[in-house]
Amino acid sequence: MGSMAMVRSDRHGRSGAERDYDVADPCRKIPARLRYNPAMSIEIERRFLVAQDTWRSAVTATHRLDQGYLAREDGVVVRIRASDAAAWLTIKGPGGMVRPEYEYALPLADAAAMLDTLCAGRRIAKTRHIVPHDGLTWEIDVFEGPLAGLVIAEVELPSTDRPVSPPPWAGREITGDHRYANAVLASATSPPRG
Repeated sequence: MGSMAMVRSDRHGRSGAERDYDVADPCRKIPARLRYNPAMSIEIERRFLVAQDTWRSAVTATHRLDQGYLAREDGVVVRIRASDAAAWLTIKGPGGMVRPEYEYALPLADAAAMLDTLCAGRRIAKTRHIVPHDGLTWEIDVFEGPLAGLVIAEVELPSTDRPVSPPPWAGREITGDHRYANAVLASATSPPRG
């Protein structure tokens, strides 16, 4: 085997994302036994449509996000996201509520160039509002452009067995409803119906 490298954590501070790969062949397919290894960087997330505006009084921070999709195939998504003074390249594996996720910081100028030149027709503009509720941090995304009127709340969980008490403003759960996946929404001409 060639030289080894390790990834330790992502922008959320989740640690334990160590995995070995062969630098001589970085495109080598990861063996199935490693794909959902708990030591990997994992996103555990539930998503809801937002039914009312009462969350606005609890907002602790707001960020404008511009994100575009470089690739989307077989459940794997490669995304560029720029926010205020930071940008990231994110790679997400297949899954619903639980999926592998890796994030890498990018220079803002590079992210802007990639969004403009590589993501035409696959972009989302939204404002993200941070709202604490029941010991968790909820992210409420208010979409712009062709998706105006769509508001989605998501909450990242430390484990799959963490109970979630949806806030009163949370509507129907859309976790696993692929029509509401950001990678799908990026190509949509209007919000999903139904």
